[in-house]
Amino acid sequence: MSQLSEPIGAQPCLLDQNFRLRQFKTSDSSELSNLHKDPLLTRFLLDDVSLQDSRTASIFAQGMGKFYRENPGLGIWAFDRLIVRYTREQLLQQGAYEMMQEAAVDALLEPIWQLQGWFNLTPVPDYPDQIELGSRLHRGSWGQRIACTVGQELVEYAFRVLSVPRLYLHCHPENTSALYCAAYLGFDSPKPVTFLGLPALKLSVPASHLENGGDVSDSERRRTAVRQVRLWTQPNSVATT
Repeated sequence: MSQLSEPIGAQPCLLDQNFRLRQFKTSDSSELSNLHKDPLLTRFLLDDVSLQDSRTASIFAQGMGKFYRENPGLGIWAFDRLIVRYTREQLLQQGAYEMMQEAAVDALLEPIWQLQGWFNLTPVPDYPDQIELGSRLHRGSWGQRIACTVGQELVEYAFRVLSVPRLYLHCHPENTSALYCAAYLGFDSPKPVTFLGLPALKLSVPASHLENGGDVSDSERRRTAVRQVRLWTQPNSVATT
């Protein structure tokens, strides 16, 4: 059951005790810029916004306020994880208790929210009536099924809270991890398109998928996703019309 039971607004939305979504703010620009300096993160991105540039990242973060106001319930949302910076054992080994006051050491033991990427539900460029799901994550959050877990929350949110009839997704044809996540979430019928000037696959999932696929186990969804990705990545296997 989705934790997102009402339109996402100015207050952070806690997905569980370790994950949250929130609106971007100007102070995120430095972390946002650093995130996009990782070539492994950017190699399959379909947009041409150079967010590794700190000035561009600042303009982006500032501009999101206008987007949130004009598109209630939709957004590009910062994805934060609760990060444990130090354990007590690490601080003991480093001699922190001898060099610092106890209150300062205790502060270092407190977990902090750290920006790990973003998730979005936004209008498709040139097709404003279509809403697309997207994400990008820091390398430290890869391989933990976070994109699938949070993506499922947003699929349910789009259909149940925003009453979106069909959800879309654009993906680089070689990004098999993103294709796996799309298949796991129920996206299907990939079609080759040009998206923001780049070759891409456009997939979609109807709102009826929530009811039709509600009884499928997680293990079966995983197996189906693997089969789908193998099929989609075979030469000439994707529909061209």
